[in-house]
Amino acid sequence: MFSAPSSAYWDQHPYDLRCEWGPRGVVALAPISDVVIIVDVLSFCTCVDIAVARGATVYPFGWGDEGAADFARRIGGELVGLSHEPLRFSAAAMLTVGAGARLVLPSPNGGALSALAGGYGYNPLPNPQGEGARPRSSIPPQGEGMRPLPSLPPQGTRPLPNPPPEGEGTRAGGWLARLAGRGRAGATTPPALAEPIASPVVPGPPPAIGGPVVFAGCLRNARAVAAAAARAGRRVAVIPAGERWREDAHGDRSLRPAAEDLIGAGAILDRLPGHRSPEAELAVAAFRAARGRLPDFLLASSSGREHAAKGTEGDVVLAAQLDVSDFAPRLVAGAYVAGAGDGY
Repeated sequence: MFSAPSSAYWDQHPYDLRCEWGPRGVVALAPISDVVIIVDVLSFCTCVDIAVARGATVYPFGWGDEGAADFARRIGGELVGLSHEPLRFSAAAMLTVGAGARLVLPSPNGGALSALAGGYGYNPLPNPQGEGARPRSSIPPQGEGMRPLPSLPPQGTRPLPNPPPEGEGTRAGGWLARLAGRGRAGATTPPALAEPIASPVVPGPPPAIGGPVVFAGCLRNARAVAAAAARAGRRVAVIPAGERWREDAHGDRSLRPAAEDLIGAGAILDRLPGHRSPEAELAVAAFRAARGRLPDFLLASSSGREHAAKGTEGDVVLAAQLDVSDFAPRLVAGAYVAGAGDGY
């Protein structure tokens, strides 16, 4: 009787377009894919898209990594955090980022998956840690395989995408007008939303030997990322990040599939040419079902309700904007940057 290796069942290799969740998905699909797209809608990939659109460079880190602050100091960058750092981990806060900024962005989902997909050796298996334990580093310290820093984008302010059209979501309209003061601590002037980005996405250099091209995808840049991915290769793995359950009595913080990431993955897969796996078809179906009511759908989801409880519904509204960005953030030498031609 034929017995295939167990990995052959899970890697979706018969299909051009694949979709699987979280760290295990990266481990299963990345080795046989030309392109890997990380999708963390609330909020890592949305933050990356907005920051890159404004001319920033974003370095992904795993959440709670004590090396992130030191790395930010060494590169003259800025650490993004939840509350203590001047720049918060928030889509609205990214609207205050200036061109040329170097942001170190820790994230338990999108950031950790980006490090894993980029080949930095993040531990892909659940590793419950007791209180006070030090998480594993997502990016090696200097001298342990650190690659050169990418060149910074040209100076100058980048235009930001327009807000959703009037009437798109009954609860969403008022939030874009209330984003003032939700960025840097002490900010008093709301950032202006300029004309939509119109520059086309053009192909970058060919994929690096030995690894896939990695993009950060979300609803805002779904069409742009799909176009860039199609140019980079035929076999595309889309990885919805999901969230983590709160730690239980046994220390388990296993993956919680998140509706917004499934929809975001589907938005990208819907625009890609090729034969879809059943998992990819499911993501596309979810996106099509929610497409006409994305702001309200995201606000009503578990993650959206969590943001509402924190008073950050504005982040959800920004994340629910579909195809407002022509940027396809690409992981180059350990950092997300705008590919050649993106918005320039």
